[in-house]
Amino acid sequence: MPRTISLAATALMLALAVRAEAAFDCYVQVAQPHDQPEAGSIGMMYVTYELMLGSVSPGVEIEHTCSPGPVAVDTGSGYSGVQNRNGANQKGFKIVVEDFKDIRRWSGSEGNHYIETMTVLLDVRSAADSLERTLASHSKGSAYLFQQDFDGTVACTVDCILDNATRSSPPIRRLRLEITGPIQFKDLARTYEIVPAPKRKEY
Repeated sequence: MPRTISLAATALMLALAVRAEAAFDCYVQVAQPHDQPEAGSIGMMYVTYELMLGSVSPGVEIEHTCSPGPVAVDTGSGYSGVQNRNGANQKGFKIVVEDFKDIRRWSGSEGNHYIETMTVLLDVRSAADSLERTLASHSKGSAYLFQQDFDGTVACTVDCILDNATRSSPPIRRLRLEITGPIQFKDLARTYEIVPAPKRKEY
């Protein structure tokens, strides 16, 4: 007996087929707060990701600010492998970027689209709870170093979010940053003006 397929199921399969056919891969440059063990500090570094996207994704670079940051490590006798050096990822920072995939939410006209204001949430609550437990089990001197590292990672993560926002397509004009976590970071949570980065040459 032949099987019948509902109209809804047929429509779903067609939609998935169109989505799969429309998917494309692209390279994105992402700024991340990387630990630098030799220097005892944390700084902004760039990582390249090859992504498979089903549509244009404004702010996709921001989404990967807290993703694992692979670094090829040279031990002096050759590269020993790849290590995750993203301090935000190691500490468990989470990031949520407002979804602007729907072109109807964009401002401007064809060929001159832009995102008026994008909201980004940086969640450091879990990392702050973990830090609190760490501080309780260490001496005052050691606790200061842990706190300093945590504060520096949050500040650097914010810098990376803003840097990544400059490479969004379509461009972002303003970024509204919200931070959930300790109150000492409230001054970093505000609306920032974003200036698009120059387009990189392709040959």
